[in-house]
Amino acid sequence: MWEKGVHDLLQKHFGELSLIFLAYCRSLLGSDSAEDAMEMEMAEFYDFVQETGLETKQVNFDLMTNNFIKANATNSAQVRDQHAESRRSAETKLDHLQKGDQRMTTGRTTKEVAKVKGKTDGGEAKKDQELVLYEFIGLLVRIAFQRANPSFGNFGDKKSVKHLPGCLRTMIEDEILPRARKDTSSVFRETVMTELSVLKVLDDYRAKLKAWYTKVVEDDTGKGGAGAANPSEVSDKLQLEQWKSICVDPGPHCEQDLVGIWECYRESDITGDPRCRTQYKWRLSMPQIKMAFLDSQPPDSLQAAQSNANDESNVVDFDEFLEVVARCGVDKYRAVKEVAPARAVKGFIQNLLGEMTADEVVVEATYIHAERYNWKLSKPLPGQSLAAHRKWLDCWQNIEIADLHYFPLWEKGVFDCLQECFQDLTNIFAHYSKSIGGSVTAEDAVEMTMSEFKDLVKDVGLETKDLRFDVMQNMFKKANALNNNAAHFQRKQEAGTAEAKSVEAGSAAVIASAPKRSNKAAKQRDDELDQELVLYEFIGLLVRVAFQRANPTFGNFGNKKAIVHLPGCLETMLVDEILPRARKDTSAVFRETVMAELSVLKVLDDYRPKLKAWYNEITSDDSKQTDITDKLQMEQWMRVCDEKDLVGIWECYRESDITGDPRCRTQYKWRLSMPQIKMAFLDSQPPDSLQAAQSNANDESNVVDFDEFLEVVARCGVDKYRAVKEVAPARAVKGFIQNLLGEMTADEVVVEATYIHAERYNWKLSKPLPGQSLAAHRKWLDCWQNIEIADLHYFPLWEKGVFDCLQECFQDLTNIFAHYSKSIGGSVTAEDAVEMTMSEFKDLVKDVGLETKDLRFDVMQNMFKKANALNNNAAHFQRKQEAGTAEAKSVEAGSAAVIASAPKRSNKAAKQRDDELDQELVLYEFIGLLVRVAFQRANPTFGNFGNKKAIVHL
Repeated sequence: MWEKGVHDLLQKHFGELSLIFLAYCRSLLGSDSAEDAMEMEMAEFYDFVQETGLETKQVNFDLMTNNFIKANATNSAQVRDQHAESRRSAETKLDHLQKGDQRMTTGRTTKEVAKVKGKTDGGEAKKDQELVLYEFIGLLVRIAFQRANPSFGNFGDKKSVKHLPGCLRTMIEDEILPRARKDTSSVFRETVMTELSVLKVLDDYRAKLKAWYTKVVEDDTGKGGAGAANPSEVSDKLQLEQWKSICVDPGPHCEQDLVGIWECYRESDITGDPRCRTQYKWRLSMPQIKMAFLDSQPPDSLQAAQSNANDESNVVDFDEFLEVVARCGVDKYRAVKEVAPARAVKGFIQNLLGEMTADEVVVEATYIHAERYNWKLSKPLPGQSLAAHRKWLDCWQNIEIADLHYFPLWEKGVFDCLQECFQDLTNIFAHYSKSIGGSVTAEDAVEMTMSEFKDLVKDVGLETKDLRFDVMQNMFKKANALNNNAAHFQRKQEAGTAEAKSVEAGSAAVIASAPKRSNKAAKQRDDELDQELVLYEFIGLLVRVAFQRANPTFGNFGNKKAIVHLPGCLETMLVDEILPRARKDTSAVFRETVMAELSVLKVLDDYRPKLKAWYNEITSDDSKQTDITDKLQMEQWMRVCDEKDLVGIWECYRESDITGDPRCRTQYKWRLSMPQIKMAFLDSQPPDSLQAAQSNANDESNVVDFDEFLEVVARCGVDKYRAVKEVAPARAVKGFIQNLLGEMTADEVVVEATYIHAERYNWKLSKPLPGQSLAAHRKWLDCWQNIEIADLHYFPLWEKGVFDCLQECFQDLTNIFAHYSKSIGGSVTAEDAVEMTMSEFKDLVKDVGLETKDLRFDVMQNMFKKANALNNNAAHFQRKQEAGTAEAKSVEAGSAAVIASAPKRSNKAAKQRDDELDQELVLYEFIGLLVRVAFQRANPTFGNFGNKKAIVHL
């Protein structure tokens, strides 16, 4: 069924298959017909399989060996026919005989198959262990079917069969033709040997090769010499056996194996380059060596067989030897696409002369180069002084981040990003390391400890769900290492055999090409192995943290997340996290801004006498001091702050005059640490008194006078309450002074500063309504003063509205109350009002239909009791006071102030209060009850868990 398709396909590619067969069997040279073809041995067939990659997981060379034997059989068709004939039954054979079929005189159903005519004279082919051309082509057909159907013929196999000629076409066009060697004896001379680049390589190395060639052909003794293997045969040309001996066995003429199998991975200047996963494999076999030797001889000198070592077919002169070298180079590095023919020829010559190994040739040819950024070409930014720019360059030269992913592609981007933020980063480092203030060069920077770095991490919120501080600790140690870059490049050099030996290929060249560190920068390096960071190590640490924050799963097995590269992730972290939140060295800026504000100066002036007395008392007490001085010492100040609990972490919720204010859910958190206390102390000293290191307790850098102490207090106040935006600088300074003097706690300061005030309605300003008498108005005011509804939602925002509403209806409500309480008739004042019982209130509820589906009378009974309580408002404000630590102690902040600011109850109204705990309501309690019922009827689910209905307000 597929016979014609296979015929047409093989006819199409017959010429190329013939050239391939010619290349591997090594002696078809110039044949015009299949009869002239020499035979392919098993070893040659193995070369063919290896180079074309015909082996698969299911079909290995062992199975192909069986196919080789099958294709080499002289009677394959006869065996198959005999096998098929033996499966026919006797009845079938007899049936054919009885019918007298003219074709079947023996009962056969098919024509008897004869043996293969393997010779041109019609004789049988001779059984051997080698393939001629037609057997080779038949073998390809068998292998193609077996590769496409590896489980065909197995018991239980149900896979669909991939038929010929499709599977044969796929194997020939996709595997064999692109990869297999072809007879290029003439094509090679017309193409490769005419390329100018190849000719230039041969011309460049002609002198060295001539010297090598002369030395080899003159050596007729010893290893590699012709005389060793054939002592009676001496020649002034290079013999085939001599060439084979040199290629396969290192000796005095070549110190490395020229034949073999090699493999290596691609290398790159770029750290973590995914292209480095590419593995190259290439080979050069002895048959290729021999074929190159034979193909380089003139066609008319080649013979079908070799007679002796000095035949023209077995020796090459120097010009022919150059072609041998070129052929071997192209054959050897053919599998590596990146190695051009000229580089392949040069590479083989370098292998032969011992200048480079095979690995080095491929690594150099495939190496991915990336240019380093030359920081020497950088210029100061607009507004950046030359001194600041020089300081930045000194710092940059010492930063070691070459081991980070994709270095150096992002080197210039990171340089530009850091240069722009360098002054801010210096100020941040100055603040946390506590003594870089006022430094002109990187030499002045002292070191940042792990605890100081932790303060920075907490202040700016660098930790994420996937990147905790314990991981940052490892980065801290990495940034603190003395030789990150050197270790990184050394690992890269040792990773490949080529880079470890050659400075021209790989990372060693990167080191050599990078701009060298200046002498000034080199002197600033911290070459002591410690647990602290100097400025350039700190900046390098930020780069590491930025990459890890953006790529927390980078490097994990199976991670497929897209990488957020530098400098983007660094710029995001600096702009969004560090620069807005980190505390900076504000020793100068603070004096020019905060200490110049009139409000801050007024606070300090108001408290100057108290602070002066406190300062004198502390400095005069030398009982706990080892050194005597009339100024405040750093250790003394830190001890006072610790004893008075001025440092720590605080939190509280916002408070409000408005009942049920949702803004009260806002939680404030603020902190003041001992490093901040110390930093405020140091920054408050004159810049010229600061030293890089501390000498003794009485140095100017370790004490402050009273004026400097005022600045210390101001700095501590601003630092302490910085996280609470509502606390202005002046209030923060005042708050810290009050904390120091014991006038207010930290909670009280924040509650007072963030408190939401709501103005109470002043009923004293109300006027009688049109038609309302003064007596009726006074009666209404006496009643209003006693109504207690401050615990209802959003009080006192609706206080005036409820007042106006009730004033308008007061006379009607009085009459209704009079009717149901049955004894107020004719009363002139509120004192005459009698009380309403629960049953009388129930009559009212039924008469007007106050009950709803969601509000029954049993709920109203609870409101009745609530309205009858003696102290609803007092209990409400007391609960609000006790809810916060500040309000419980201070009448100036919170609900206590609301009580104090509300218009006081008149004596007349106070006398009308029903101060007896009973089960009856007086008029003002009745009206208060109606307000409660009105709100509850409109909002029956108010206060229930999960309620999201909009509130109908009073």
